[in-house]
Amino acid sequence: MHQIHVPDLLRFSVVAALLFSSCKKSSTNNTNNPPTPNTVKDIYIAGSAINSSGKNVALYWKNGNPVQLSNGSRDAVASSIFVSGGKVYAAGYQDKSGSVLNVATYWVDGVAYALGSAGGTHDRAASIVVANNIEHIAGWERNNSTGNDMAKYWSNGAAVSLTNGNRDGRATGVFVNGSDVYVCGFEEDNGGDNVAMYWKNGVPVSLSDGSTDAEALCIYVNGNDVYVGGSQVDASNGHNQAVYWKNGALQRLTIASNQASVNAITVANGVVYAAGIDISAFTYAVLWQNGAQSSFLPPANMITGPAGGMGGVAVNGTDIYLCGQLASTGSSAMYWKKGNPDEVAILPNPAAGWAGASGIFLTYE
Repeated sequence: MHQIHVPDLLRFSVVAALLFSSCKKSSTNNTNNPPTPNTVKDIYIAGSAINSSGKNVALYWKNGNPVQLSNGSRDAVASSIFVSGGKVYAAGYQDKSGSVLNVATYWVDGVAYALGSAGGTHDRAASIVVANNIEHIAGWERNNSTGNDMAKYWSNGAAVSLTNGNRDGRATGVFVNGSDVYVCGFEEDNGGDNVAMYWKNGVPVSLSDGSTDAEALCIYVNGNDVYVGGSQVDASNGHNQAVYWKNGALQRLTIASNQASVNAITVANGVVYAAGIDISAFTYAVLWQNGAQSSFLPPANMITGPAGGMGGVAVNGTDIYLCGQLASTGSSAMYWKKGNPDEVAILPNPAAGWAGASGIFLTYE
């Protein structure tokens, strides 16, 4: 499998279900964008931080206050967050005790639950939503016979295999619309290139043709329209482009980037919001609105390295909420809000080192 990934923490979406990333306003979907502005009650952001022992600590922030999900004795990362029925759900992975083998994991109010087989070696949960009282989690599990990853999703713990492990495949985002479950991801083709795709109720829909590498990293469904964000290699120069597909039609957001991707996507009031990373841009962290780069960007002096980038986006009326990572302080988890008032904040780090945020979720009064 060709590796064109952005940093693992930033590639997971919530959401679109946020953030990817969303506030579930009804039992039929997981959108966080209310048709009219509501009063935001709580802001939840998922991520991880490295402690003094060099271990990733899974955590989330509630209104800026960190809540640890793991104890720091082994690596763990929270990639996605969702709130439903007063419960806080997070998805990611943690290492097995005494080893560096990854276990796909989700947490409910801080209690960890393992997904996948007991013999898993490189398993990840990438995105979580809760709809109709069912927990839907997208991720992947290593096929130990072939050494390839298998794209999967779990519904209340029951696994659905989307690929068979004969070639590498990963599921990176999940969205529920009514009774339909949409999962995005990618699978390697016979030529060794990743094909971006999504699955609707387990049925695959290819978004790229395999002529160049492409990956689907986040998904959002608005009515009958399916939006999928990710990246695709430009065959003319070999550079990754940030892209999204609407009902299969490709929209390129960057042209000459050395490394770019859409890590989160959502739609509100007819506007497509795509958040991600563009290493060719001075600021790296980028928000696009209807395909155009937004004038709303983090202060340039705060984003000074290739680790910077947006990881999640949510919209409430005219207010835009984002989370991600900045590199100027050795990499810190970051929160932005464009609205009334604008807000920019480095999230408190309960560990000692690097930190990043990968999913955002709003609840309302």
